Amino acid sequence: MVYHILQEIPDDGRDRASGRPAPQAIGWPRPPDQADRGCLAVARLPRRPSRRAAGELDDLLLAQFDTPDEPLSAYDLCERVGRTGDPVAPAQVYRTLGRLAERGAIHRIESLSAYARSPDPVDIIAICSSCHRVLMQEAPELLALVAGTAAAKGFELRQIVVEVFGRCARCRQAHGAGCPPRQERDPGAPDGGDLPVP
Repeated sequence: MVYHILQEIPDDGRDRASGRPAPQAIGWPRPPDQADRGCLAVARLPRRPSRRAAGELDDLLLAQFDTPDEPLSAYDLCERVGRTGDPVAPAQVYRTLGRLAERGAIHRIESLSAYARSPDPVDIIAICSSCHRVLMQEAPELLALVAGTAAAKGFELRQIVVEVFGRCARCRQAHGAGCPPRQERDPGAPDGGDLPVP
């Protein structure tokens, strides 16, 4: 157990330097022998993330992707790893995700600000509007069409990201084919009206 000294609280309840009432550390854990008198307020600190080798972090994060169609954000990954009892800092997760994306082990889903495991090259990502599961697929003919159209207009491409939204087969089956699509707000509409999501 790690204790951290916050502030000395004198017996009269006043700050020694200013004479004002001292702030109390109500609800913070205190050692039992100091519970009823002026004492040092102490707090249990959460365990700090430990330093790990890059390869160890890569393996640790890749193991969190249970299914290839479930995207996870960096904070989802922090939470999942933290449940194992050995937390990881968000900065470590972002660096590792960048490294894994460069290697092609995972793919960033721009519109969800999340990542999914991608063992194969990915050209198009279909995202379910209901459950947010993804289907990643190769589509070289689509990329060639986009690149050709851009080149014909004199536009130089740096990156092509094709993400489409719809409803997956599982959600269509669960909600029935005749079920109306989920409604979302269109903040740009004059009345702020609802738009159906395909």
